[in-house]
Amino acid sequence: MRESGEPSEQAQSRDMLAGFSRKILSRLQALVESLGTGQSINALLVCGTNGRIQWANPAFLELSGYTLEELIGKKPGELLQGEATDPETIKQMKTALARDEDFHVQVVNYNKDGSPYWVDIRCSRLTDEYEHLEGFFALQMDITQQREIEYEKLKNDLIIETMSEQARIGGWSLDLVNHELTWTPMTRVIHEVPEDYELELDSAINFYKPGESREAIQAALD
Repeated sequence: MRESGEPSEQAQSRDMLAGFSRKILSRLQALVESLGTGQSINALLVCGTNGRIQWANPAFLELSGYTLEELIGKKPGELLQGEATDPETIKQMKTALARDEDFHVQVVNYNKDGSPYWVDIRCSRLTDEYEHLEGFFALQMDITQQREIEYEKLKNDLIIETMSEQARIGGWSLDLVNHELTWTPMTRVIHEVPEDYELELDSAINFYKPGESREAIQAALD
């Protein structure tokens, strides 16, 4: 049974932050409080100047699947990167850290159980009152669902484009807000216009023969 007072998880977090200067401690505590007690989608990771983990908030522990004890002293890449992690993004992060610079990337990380997830990382420098570097903190957001939606859209667009090419079926879309008309590549082929042909609403309707299709397009334009 837990005794009354400060929850053990918060006490543990406080102890891990005790080594930082007062200025950094104040900044991190304010940030952690703004993110909630672990229910936020924002995860926070703190590393020293050697790149090794010194602290993580409950949201990061939930996202990664690791305990705080398992993370302390490790480099994030040792635990979180895997087969699907883009080497160029890894290089970008390493270069920024070597130059003591902030960075913002989106990358595939891996949970302790081996399952991959997409994360948006915004890493910033931690400095003391004299602007001496004392470490880095990385604010992370799980964007796996967003990436999956984008992938499904891209896959569906590719299927539609492939079917369009095979059946020579064109397509078009109209932005009713900006009054911009867009043709698919096959539509341009059918109407024998170059890829860089600039469409104009007033003249585009003339590419269609009088009839039901043209009337439908005209109604949309009106």
